[in-house]
Amino acid sequence: MQVNLQVNLQIVWLIIAILLVVAILYISTYLVHGVKETNSRYMLSLFIVAIIAILAIPALTRLSSLIGLSQIGPYIVFVSLLYTVKYLLKPTNTSSLGWKKAIWISFIAIVFIYLLNMITSMLFGVEVIPQF
Repeated sequence: MQVNLQVNLQIVWLIIAILLVVAILYISTYLVHGVKETNSRYMLSLFIVAIIAILAIPALTRLSSLIGLSQIGPYIVFVSLLYTVKYLLKPTNTSSLGWKKAIWISFIAIVFIYLLNMITSMLFGVEVIPQF
């Protein structure tokens, strides 16, 4: 019973983290690209990028630390998020994100995630998105 409760709590925290990253990516894209309207394709791309950011990017940083390259972890996070934003995030049907916009969206998103982790760590002693 105790293990089942822990698994359910971890799933809830994972869903909360994904939703927070979706909100952060939406705000970052709005600040850089200026897209106010959302459609189902844009929301799906936000969720896909958020899931990759929460699950795959931390796995890459852990893999780099296992092979002795733990110092390049933040660079791997940024470059991985940059490529997922560039190729998977589609704010509108007709436009594709250029490299400059993808760099700024990724940078703003990472800064917001770090700030969110720092604020929640100082106030509550818990990092909301501990993978970053």
